[in-house]
Amino acid sequence: MFPSVTTVLAPFGGIEELKRRFPAVIERAAVRGTAVHGYCEDAAKGLFVMGVPAEYRGYFDSFMHWLADVEEVVATELRIMDTALGFHGQMDIICRMKGDSALSLWDYKTPDHVSPTWGPQIAAYTHLAHLDGYPVERAGMVRLRKTGRPPLVTEYTKSLRRHWNVYVSALNVYNAFIAPKGRKI
Repeated sequence: MFPSVTTVLAPFGGIEELKRRFPAVIERAAVRGTAVHGYCEDAAKGLFVMGVPAEYRGYFDSFMHWLADVEEVVATELRIMDTALGFHGQMDIICRMKGDSALSLWDYKTPDHVSPTWGPQIAAYTHLAHLDGYPVERAGMVRLRKTGRPPLVTEYTKSLRRHWNVYVSALNVYNAFIAPKGRKI
C-alpha cells in the first residue's frame, strides 16, 4: 500500500510531537476536522445540511462564505493514486471559482495557524489532479474560522513548483527511512 500525502509529510509538521504532548487536544482536533469536512463536502455537493453541532457551526458558516465564490464544483473528496511515484492523496475540492475560466484545487483546514507542510501538500494534490486529467491552475488552503467569519485563504499557485520539489524530497526521505519494513522502494 502506498502512503498518503499527509502520511509522507507528517514527520515534518510536528504533529507527532504534539500527539505525544497533547493527545486529547490532537484527538479533538482530528474529530473536529473530520466532522467539518463532512458537512463541507455535503454543502459543496449541493445537499441541504442541517443539524451542524454548535461547536462546528462557525467553521461551517465560514465555509459557506467561501462556497459563495465557487461557480462550479467539479469533484469533492477525490482520491487519486500515483503508482509511478508511489503515493496517493484525497483532495477536498476541485472547482471553478467565479470569474475564473480554469479549475482550482482547495483543501479545507480548521487550525488557527498555517503549517509548513501545507504548501507541499497542495502541490502533491495538484500533481495528482493533473495526473487524473484535471487541469488545475490555482491551488491553496481555505482556513475555516471558528467564529463563522469568512475564511483565510492561502494560495500556493505561484510557489507550486518549489513546494512540489519539497514534497518529492519528503517522499524520498519517507521511502528511505520511514516506510514500513518490507515495502520496496
